[in-house]
Amino acid sequence: MKSITAHPILLSTLLLGIASCASAADGDAMPDATDLTEMITGGSPTVALRYRADYLKYTSSNAADQNPATASTFRAAVGYQTKSMDGFSGYAEIYDVAVIGQADLYNDTYDTVDRPTIVDPSGSGVNQAYVKWAEKSKWDTTMLFGRQLFAMNDQVFVSPSLYRQNNDRNDGFSIDTHPGVKELEFQGAYFYRNIDVTNRSAQMKTFIGNLAYSLDKIGRIAVYGMSLDFPRNNTVATQGVEYFSRKIYGARVDGPFKIDKDFAILYQGDIAQEKTGQSPYDVDAKYYMVDLGASYQSYFLTGGYRHQSAETNGVAGSQFQSSQIGYPWPWRGNMEEFVFNPDQGLNTVMIWAGGNIPAVKSLSFDLFYFSFKSVIDSIDFGHEFSADLVYQMPWDKHWSVDATATHAVADDTDTQATYLGGNRFTAETNYTF
Repeated sequence: MKSITAHPILLSTLLLGIASCASAADGDAMPDATDLTEMITGGSPTVALRYRADYLKYTSSNAADQNPATASTFRAAVGYQTKSMDGFSGYAEIYDVAVIGQADLYNDTYDTVDRPTIVDPSGSGVNQAYVKWAEKSKWDTTMLFGRQLFAMNDQVFVSPSLYRQNNDRNDGFSIDTHPGVKELEFQGAYFYRNIDVTNRSAQMKTFIGNLAYSLDKIGRIAVYGMSLDFPRNNTVATQGVEYFSRKIYGARVDGPFKIDKDFAILYQGDIAQEKTGQSPYDVDAKYYMVDLGASYQSYFLTGGYRHQSAETNGVAGSQFQSSQIGYPWPWRGNMEEFVFNPDQGLNTVMIWAGGNIPAVKSLSFDLFYFSFKSVIDSIDFGHEFSADLVYQMPWDKHWSVDATATHAVADDTDTQATYLGGNRFTAETNYTF
C-alpha cells in the first residue's frame, strides 16, 4: 500500500527542510561541473518501478457498488538529474501508469464503472521538471522553478501523494531557507497549476507559507498559511462542490521529545481556521488535531483525535476540507472513504502501532485502528482495522514488498451514514535506483 519507515509525527520532522520531495538523485551531492557540457552530460539517471494489486469489496447492504473492484497497475518513472554548476542544477522525470489486465474492473477516477473507487488511473506525462538553485554556505537556501512535488508539515494540507500511482504535481516556484538562524526555517511556494492523482489539471493562484523553529531534542513549533484561488471559469470538484477561493491559517507543534537514544515521547498538535476568499461560499471552518505516544528503538504506539467542522448554516461546501492540495494519509483511513470531509463534519480517532519484527530481518509492521463519527448528531460512521507488512530485500535495499489488509465495520441500518463496511487487500513491490 505504502512503504513508510517513520510514524507521521516523526515524518513531519523528516520533512523539515524539504520544500520539494527530493528525487532519487541530487545534483548537490555530486561534484560541481566546470562547464555547461559537463553539467548536462555528467548527471545521473533515476528509475522508480512499482507494481500494485488492489482489491476492494463493500459488504454493507446499502452499498451502491456491490461488485468488487480489482486494480492491477504498474508504474514506471524515469528521470535525469544534472550536475550542479554555480548552485544551479536541473531534474526531469517522466512516468507511465499502465493497467495490467482488464481495465474496467475498478472505478479509477470516480466516474468510470459501477464498482468501488481505487484512485490509480492509467496515465503518463511529466511528473517533475524543474531548475534548482541551492546555496549551503549562508542561509542554506534551495529554490525550485517548474513542476515539482511539494510537501508541507505532516502533509495533511499539502501532499505530493507519493503512495499513489499518480502523484500530485504543482507548477510554480518554491523556496526553503534558514534565514540567518539554522533552527529557523521558512518554506514558501507559489503555484499556478495543480495536477492531482486522477490526472485532472486545475489552474490556480496558490500561495503557501510555513515558518518553523526547531528546539534541540524537544521538537518544533510552526505557523503556516495558505491562500487558494481558483479562477471562476475553472471547475475544481470536491464532493461535487465547486470552490473558488479559500484561506487557511494555522499553528502546530510536533516532536519527538527525545529522552535518550532509545526512548522518545511522540507528540503533535495542530489548529487551523479556514476562511472564505473570493468565493460564493460562506466558509468559516475549524480544524484541530492532537496525537500523543511513545517510541522505543524501532517500536512506536500513538493515539490521536482529529476534528473537521461541519457545514455552517446549511451552506454546501462550507465544511472544513483538509485535502486542499494532494491526497492526504493516514487520517482518512485505509479504505479511503474519508478523503473529503462529509457535510456533517468528521471526528476521527486513530491508534497506530508499528516497528521491526526481530525474528525476520528487514521485516516491519504497522497496525491501525480508526473510528469515524460525524460532528453533527454524532453519527457513528464506522470503524476500521488494518495490518501492514513491509519487507526490504536484505540483498538489495532498493527493492521492497508491501502487503496490507483492512477490515471496515459500519452500521447498515443508519441511512445517514456515508461510510461502508468491507474489506481491502493490497500488495505491491517497489524498486528504485
